[in-house]
Amino acid sequence: MIKIKDRISLGLLSGFIANIPKEALSELLYRKGIEKGRFASMAAGVFIPKKSALSKKGILFGLTHDFMLASTLGIPLVYMLSFTGKDKWLIKGLLAGGLGFGVLRGLMANVGPGKAYPNDPLSNISMTLGSLMWGTIASSIAISLGELNPYNTYPLNKSKIPVINNVELVEK
Repeated sequence: MIKIKDRISLGLLSGFIANIPKEALSELLYRKGIEKGRFASMAAGVFIPKKSALSKKGILFGLTHDFMLASTLGIPLVYMLSFTGKDKWLIKGLLAGGLGFGVLRGLMANVGPGKAYPNDPLSNISMTLGSLMWGTIASSIAISLGELNPYNTYPLNKSKIPVINNVELVEK
């Protein structure tokens, strides 16, 4: 199996794929009445008013934003795995999912016109669990698809290093 060597691409892919089950779980819990909100409406509420964020178009917009955000959060996860090693990937994934959700939850709850974040404890617990699930799945995907060598901190994609101050850096 060919391994992905570029950390940015691996992070984007890992984060995107891991977001699919997170969103599916969120939708299922919302339809069952366990969650009072969705990740998608919460993400949309940063940019548009709450009424619009809860509409079908708003949810589609929020899904797009949430997938872009999850993809972006996959990048620091991959760097953490490459610099610290693949061992204990489950704990590292839980850490990335929990930190990502905690920091972004604080931002999303307090910025934007919509503030479409649910305030009940059960929704917050289920969304936290969804984010922890995202982290474990994303780290699992990253170690399965990527070539994560903690001892090679140079670009793994073998691209040319740019000329800096008329001095060309030579690859090892």
